[in-house]
Amino acid sequence: EDTVMVSIDGVCEFQTAVIYDHNFNLIKEWHFPKSVGLVYTTATTALGLRPLEEEYFFMGLACYGEAPEEVYGWLVNWWENTGDLAPEVAMGKVIDEDNAESQKNRALMRGKIKDFQQKYDDKDFAAGIQKFAEYALWQIMQTASIYGKKLCYSGGCAQNVTFNSRLFELFEDVHIAISPTDAGSSLGTAAMSWAKATGKDRLVWSTYAGYDIDRELNPTHVVDHLLKHKVCGLAHGKAEFGPRALGNRSLIADVRYSVQNTVNEIKRRQKYRPFAPAILEEYAEEYFEGPMNEYMQFTSKALHDYKSVTHVDGSARVQIVRKDCESMFRKVIEEYYERTGVPMLLNTSLNIRGRPMVNDEFDAKLFQSKYGVKVF
Repeated sequence: EDTVMVSIDGVCEFQTAVIYDHNFNLIKEWHFPKSVGLVYTTATTALGLRPLEEEYFFMGLACYGEAPEEVYGWLVNWWENTGDLAPEVAMGKVIDEDNAESQKNRALMRGKIKDFQQKYDDKDFAAGIQKFAEYALWQIMQTASIYGKKLCYSGGCAQNVTFNSRLFELFEDVHIAISPTDAGSSLGTAAMSWAKATGKDRLVWSTYAGYDIDRELNPTHVVDHLLKHKVCGLAHGKAEFGPRALGNRSLIADVRYSVQNTVNEIKRRQKYRPFAPAILEEYAEEYFEGPMNEYMQFTSKALHDYKSVTHVDGSARVQIVRKDCESMFRKVIEEYYERTGVPMLLNTSLNIRGRPMVNDEFDAKLFQSKYGVKVF
């Protein structure tokens, strides 16, 4: 009964953020055009990135800059003075002065963000947008914390891992959906239907739910290759559901070397983007301080000197690999630890920027031949 549920997105039919109690009773909602997600997507587009896909690139860039007070201040003022439309107006079913005003309001926001992007350095512009996003998200979460101290969080904004770590200032416990974007709605709908049909409230489910590459993987051979070549791919077992590669469709690297540029070149992505460390759970607190889980949904402070898995601000988006992890990835890290004394590897998705993930054996062979990276 102490659980509160929050979803924050760009915009659905008209809602942009909602708070529910544990029985799915609506407590509060925000409507178009008042939307954190729309601001972030608009800024992503202004920077020449793909909206609804590359917002996390934008978030990574923000750590390099200093937020201009003009950007932050204008957006906070816009947020505080933007009213919610009635649902029938927001959905366009009623064309009236309120609707016209909302479109004018949104156009003003878009135009101002474009002006800011042209006026400021990209890094500072991104930092300003991120600072505003954290302000607005905090306002929503402060309201939610009145109704419960255990948070269930979803929606596209739940992928803002920089902000997510602050949630523990308001809540005792935080659960973030494995796939908090629209893609995860299928899972939530299925889970609710199952609960109603069975009367049960505990669903045992694995994120390893995709196509199964059923072939042998020898951790010793993987680590042999890593120690010699520093980088390789893993395409083994069932593909992961959700936005994160968790070891079954991963590009991994030896954290002891400065391999960021090498891996970024393989993936054809921007060199400022950070990489995540995957670490054996029993050693996580020796190497990182702060919130961590299996799905890379939080940032924590690095307590080590391995720059390949540490962002410019000293943070890392950690993947804890549990002792009961279903993936063979655990065995690979154990083997690497046995031979190097380091209990973690660099982990990123096995794909090229803008291209689909490696899924089956054909994809794995194609990736290997095309990009010259051994895939196990």
